[in-house]
Amino acid sequence: HRSRQEARELMTRSEAARPCAMSDLISMSVERVLESADAAAVIVPTRSGATARRLARFRLPVWVAAVSPEARACAALRFSYGVTPVLLPEALEAWDVAARKWIQTNELPGDLAVLVQGPSRLRPDRNHTLELIRLSAQSDPEGADGFG
Repeated sequence: HRSRQEARELMTRSEAARPCAMSDLISMSVERVLESADAAAVIVPTRSGATARRLARFRLPVWVAAVSPEARACAALRFSYGVTPVLLPEALEAWDVAARKWIQTNELPGDLAVLVQGPSRLRPDRNHTLELIRLSAQSDPEGADGFG
């Protein structure tokens, strides 16, 4: 198994040989955020599980919740380090509210959640995004749909 440092060094060496893919840049950014902030979890909406697997290479200090409508992807993600697959048949609009509810339900400590999204087969034009969600923000967990 690779350590987080080994994964980072491998990525840095490969950067010198060729430009990094955007998805790898996001993964490295997530690691940097987690080094500097008190995060509870990383939330990754996914169909294939590719983003969650990329993040698993870094052996992150928090759980990666890979939320997917695909049972097959969830089954495969059970073998990825630090990834907890969450089967969710329908898409969510309010990821911030759902993330807060999931983190509260699972009693995870931390001040923020990291939401990572990118292009998919259904939305190939979507940009790669990394969103920091403040967990202390007021929300309505009673009326909101969460996941898990």
